[in-house]
Amino acid sequence: MLNSHDYETWSQFWISTTSHYAKAYLKQPQSVDQFVTSDKRRIASLVFDYIKPICINFLDIVVGNAKSIYYKNLSQGVCINRLLGGGGLHLLSSQSSQTISQLLQETFYLGVFTHLYCCTFPTREFCNKVNILQLQQKWEIDAIAADHVINDYGAPDPMLMNLWEYHFDTKVINALKNHVKMGFFKAGKYKSFFRNIYLAGALLVMDYDLSTKG
Repeated sequence: MLNSHDYETWSQFWISTTSHYAKAYLKQPQSVDQFVTSDKRRIASLVFDYIKPICINFLDIVVGNAKSIYYKNLSQGVCINRLLGGGGLHLLSSQSSQTISQLLQETFYLGVFTHLYCCTFPTREFCNKVNILQLQQKWEIDAIAADHVINDYGAPDPMLMNLWEYHFDTKVINALKNHVKMGFFKAGKYKSFFRNIYLAGALLVMDYDLSTKG
């Protein structure tokens, strides 16, 4: 899955993660496939293909391989290197670097697909109305503090944030502990960082949706 930016890869990842969450926490879990209809898949695929260049560029910034051309502080604020002490991600072992990069991808795309599949928007499929450069510029400025921009994201549907909590608690934190040193305080910083990456993914789709109204 590492370095994949394929719609089907991340669609299936979301479905699998959500299915495991539903079995663990919902009293009467239903198959996620019942909610991810063929029409939702069709529209989600259109949107994903359109925003994919933004996703790729953002994830390059997150792992320290690129810098934002719109907002210089973004390159520091959303880059994992700021949590790694004196060394960047590229200075870790190959296995550690790949594992953390994959966790970041999974968390970001989980946010993207949570909004694509759990939330609807009447003009979402009108990609031709969206100026992708304007979208990227606006979104990147907000992405550095996505958790403040949409701090009430779970208000309409608790699953929007419960799904993130499940992903972090059952996969991310345990994997991180195997590759980086952290105590209780540092673990909280990593959780806040990954939470923001998840919400940045959801916010990208929200900003895209609003752009289709023009």
